[in-house]
Amino acid sequence: MPPTFRYRYVDIGTVFIGDARMRDPHGGDQSPATLFANELACDVGGSCWGPNQPLSILDHHQVRAPQFPSASAAVLHKSALIREKFSQMDGLVWLVTNNEPEFDALCSLYLARWVIQDPRATGFEGHGLNPDGWTGKPGLLEFNWLQPDLHRIPAEHHWALRLASYASMVEMRRHIPCGRARQLRSILYAALKRGRDYLTESSGASEFFDEVRANLEQKQINPMFDSVLEGSALFALELAMLDREQQAYASDLERARKALVFLPEAEAPTPDFFEHPKKAAQPADTRKLNAQQLLLADSFRILTDGIYLLDPQCALFQEWARADVENSALGAGFEFTAIAHSNQRPAAPNTSEYEFYIDPQRANGRHLHTVWSRLETEEVAALRARKGAATAAVSGVRGSASASASESVGTVLAEPWTGGQSGSSTRVKTPHRGTFIAPAGMRCDLRDDPVVEAVRTELEAPVYSVSSLAAGPQITVYDFAASEKARNAEPRRFDLINPLAIPSPEAGCFRFASVGLRPDVPIVERGRAGQRLARQIGENLWHCLHPDGRGAAPQDFERHLVTEADKIGVWSERGIVVAHKASASAIPDDAEAGEREDFAALVSLVREIDWLAAELETLPPLPAARKALSGRKDKAGELEPFLSEAEDLATRALEIQHTLALPQRELLRRFCEVIGFEQIVARLNGVKQALAEHLRRQQADEEARRREKHATATAALLRELRWFQLFVIGFIGLELLGMIARNMNLQPDVQEMLVWVGNPLVLAIGAWLLQPWRARRGSEQTGPALQWIVLPALLVWLAAWIAQMLRLR
Repeated sequence: MPPTFRYRYVDIGTVFIGDARMRDPHGGDQSPATLFANELACDVGGSCWGPNQPLSILDHHQVRAPQFPSASAAVLHKSALIREKFSQMDGLVWLVTNNEPEFDALCSLYLARWVIQDPRATGFEGHGLNPDGWTGKPGLLEFNWLQPDLHRIPAEHHWALRLASYASMVEMRRHIPCGRARQLRSILYAALKRGRDYLTESSGASEFFDEVRANLEQKQINPMFDSVLEGSALFALELAMLDREQQAYASDLERARKALVFLPEAEAPTPDFFEHPKKAAQPADTRKLNAQQLLLADSFRILTDGIYLLDPQCALFQEWARADVENSALGAGFEFTAIAHSNQRPAAPNTSEYEFYIDPQRANGRHLHTVWSRLETEEVAALRARKGAATAAVSGVRGSASASASESVGTVLAEPWTGGQSGSSTRVKTPHRGTFIAPAGMRCDLRDDPVVEAVRTELEAPVYSVSSLAAGPQITVYDFAASEKARNAEPRRFDLINPLAIPSPEAGCFRFASVGLRPDVPIVERGRAGQRLARQIGENLWHCLHPDGRGAAPQDFERHLVTEADKIGVWSERGIVVAHKASASAIPDDAEAGEREDFAALVSLVREIDWLAAELETLPPLPAARKALSGRKDKAGELEPFLSEAEDLATRALEIQHTLALPQRELLRRFCEVIGFEQIVARLNGVKQALAEHLRRQQADEEARRREKHATATAALLRELRWFQLFVIGFIGLELLGMIARNMNLQPDVQEMLVWVGNPLVLAIGAWLLQPWRARRGSEQTGPALQWIVLPALLVWLAAWIAQMLRLR
C-alpha cells in the first residue's frame, strides 16, 4: 500500500532532534523541532543526511563541501537513500520544509514525493549525481546542473532533472533567460498571493507541480528558457496577473533606492568583507594602525544588496527583488528589503507600517538584531521627547521627567518592534500600536523617513571610521565666509547616523566637510558593486552640502562624484565634502588637511577679491575723481595700498592655479569651475587694471597741475619783467630826450615840447610793443615783493619826468 503524504512547516533555522517513533497523524502536542522516523525535511534543518547526520534532512544552506546547488538537486542526489527508507513505509509520510517556502523548498518536496512513489525514480547515480555532494566542477562523471546535458539520460527522468536544474539556477542566483513574468517561480508566487491553499497540510503545491510536470513531459520544453505554463487554463489568472505585475515592478525599480548594505553576521564568515584585526595588524605594522581602524573589524559584516521603497505597486516586489540578478550590484538579487506602507497605522503618530527583511533562505547567520536594537533605542527617545513635551505643556514641572522616562521604556518593552529579538532575526516589523518615531517620510526612496534613516545608517555606516563605537561616525563641517558680509564659522561635528540633523551651509559661506573611511572599504572596485558603493557614499556626502534636499541627488550626480584610490568626494556650488581613507602613517584628520587648507585659501581669495571690487565701486568715476581729489594732498598714495593688495591677490591666484594643476585636486578643480574661478580671476585682473588706471590718471592729473602751476608762475614772472622793461625804456627815453634837449641848439618851445610829449610817447610806444597786461591774463597774481617794486618804479619815472620839465623852464 503506497504511503499517504502530509506537509508541515517549521521556522527557518530550526535545529531538529531525532525520534525513532512515528509522528502522530493529528500532530497533538509534539514539538515542531522533533523529526520522527516517518519525516523527511527539505530546505530546512541546517544539515544534510549522510554519514555524519542520521536524520532525514536535506538542506543545502549549511557550509560544507561538496555542497548541493539546491534542495531539489539534493533530493535527486539522495534519491536512492530516500527510496530505501520511505518507499516501503506504510501509512503516513510527513514532508517538512520551512514556513517561508520559496520555489526550491516546495519543488524539493514534490520531487521527494515522486521519488518515494514512483519505482522509475531510480538510477540517478548513473547520471553523475553523487549522493555525497556536488563539486560544481562538472566533468564526465558529474552532472552539470547549470547546463544539463540530457542526451544519454532516459526520457522519464528529463522533467525532474530540468525542474531541479531550474531550481538550482534560482538558488544560485544565476541569470535565467525566460522572462520574469513567465518563470515558474513567479507563477507559483502569484498563485500563493492569489490565495491558493498550497501551504496546507494536504497540499504542498502539488497541484502546481503536477501541471508543470505534465507540460514538461508532453511538450519537451525547458523551464530555463520557455514559459512552461503558457496557455494553461488552470493558471490563466496568474499569468494575466503577472502581465500586470511586470510593468508595476519596472516602475517600482525606478522609484526605489538601490544600495549596498553591511549585514551583521552571528558567526565570522570566511572570507569576510572587512579584514579581521589579526590579519590587519601584523607585528611590523602595529604601531602604524589606529585603534579606530580596528574597532569595527571585530563585528563581522557581510556586503550585500539592499533596496528601499515606499508603497510598492507590484504585489510580488519582494519575491522578484530577491531574485533580481540583473539590477542588483552583486548580481545575486536584493537580499535586504526595506518597505514602508503609508497610512497603515492611522492612530499612531507615524502612520506608516515598516517591514525590514533579510532573505531567510540566504541569511546563513546574518541578522537584523542591531537594526531592531537601534529602532528600539529611537523609539524610547521619541517616547521620552513626546511625553516630556506633553508634561511640560501641562504642568511645567520637571520632576515628572523620570516618571515619563520609566513609562516610555515600559511602553516599548510591552510592545516592541517585532521580529528582531527572535532567534534568526531576519525580519523587523512595526509594533501593532505603530511607532512614535515621527513623522513618516514622503519620498519613494525613503531617504526622508526618520525610521528608515535609522535603519539605513545602521547598515550603511560601517564603511566610515569611528573614534569610538559609542560616538559612531562623525563628519566635521567647516563653513568658510566667501563675502565680507559673512563670517567663518567654528568647525562643527555631526553624527552621520543622524544625517537629518545636519544644517545647511551658512549664508554667504562655502562648506568643506570631511569624514574618515575605513581603510578596507573597496571604493575603487570595478563593476556595478564598486560604482554603487561609490555613489552610495557620495550621496551621503551630498546630503551634507544639501541637507534641505532630504537626501535627493541631482540627475547628473555622477558628474559631481569624484572617486580616487584613497577617497570619495562630491562638489557643488556650495562646497566640497570628502571621505578619506585613514592613512596607516597619519591620524585621520591629517588625511584631508592639505585639501582643506587649499579650499580655505581659495575661499579667502574669493572673499578678498569681492571686498576689493566693492572698494573699487566706491571710487568716483575718473573725471569726477579728478575734481573730488583735486584739493587733497598725496592723492596717488590713497590708491597705492589697494593696488598693492590687488598685486598680492594676483600672486595668490597664480599659486592656486598652480595647485589646481596638481594631481588629486579634481574636487577643487570642479568646485572652481562651478563657482567660476576663472571669471573671478578675470575680475581681479579687471580690478587691478582699473586701480592702475585710476592711479595713472591721478598721477597724470597731479603732474599736469604741477606743470600748470609752474607755467603760471613763469608767466607771472615774465609779466613783471615786461613791466620792468617798460620802465627801463621809459627811463632811457627820459635820459635820451634830456640829452638832446640840453646839447642841441633848439628853441625853448621845441625843447619843452620834446620833453613834454616825447617821454610819454616813448613810454606809450614801449607799452604798445611789450603789452605786459596781456601776458597770462587771469593767472595767479605775482608775489608781494614784485608788486611793491613796480609801483615805486612808476613813481620814480613820474618824478624824473616832472623834474626834467622843471629844469627846462
